[in-house]
Amino acid sequence: MADLRSLTLLSVYFFASGCTVDINSVAGLQKLDRVSRRVDAIDFEVSSRGETLWGGVAKVSRMRSALYSTDGQFAPENECAHSTDIKPSSYKMTFRADKAGGNANDPDTYSFDANIERSDLQSDCKTLAKTSSRAIRRYVRMLRGQTIEITGEDALRVSIHRQ
Repeated sequence: MADLRSLTLLSVYFFASGCTVDINSVAGLQKLDRVSRRVDAIDFEVSSRGETLWGGVAKVSRMRSALYSTDGQFAPENECAHSTDIKPSSYKMTFRADKAGGNANDPDTYSFDANIERSDLQSDCKTLAKTSSRAIRRYVRMLRGQTIEITGEDALRVSIHRQ
């Protein structure tokens, strides 16, 4: 009697959470296992102020996220005359892709987050101004072949395509 009650409560829990796979059958367990182990490839390109900062393929699964980070330095927009102590402008960019779904009924939901921090030399040729831009975290259901774009402040743009 206690086993039947536990089984009923467990079935109600999985039904309420959106997982309607019969977890008591071998086929149901195999389907949940396939969804959990599946690795999806997501093409991405991160740009800011019209420059591509990073592009590549993020591989994500229900168990593992993909996190990319890069930084760079470049000559300031305004070259200062007679100054040898000019600090370079710089940026630090991060992009994260997660598989947010993953139960047998919703295996195609992802979350994406991008962030860029910049230090730009000001016109006084001495001060570095720091700015930060963050693309809002987006939860998206993406089918194979679908492309989306997310944007943030300071012309931050992330183009995402599911292979």
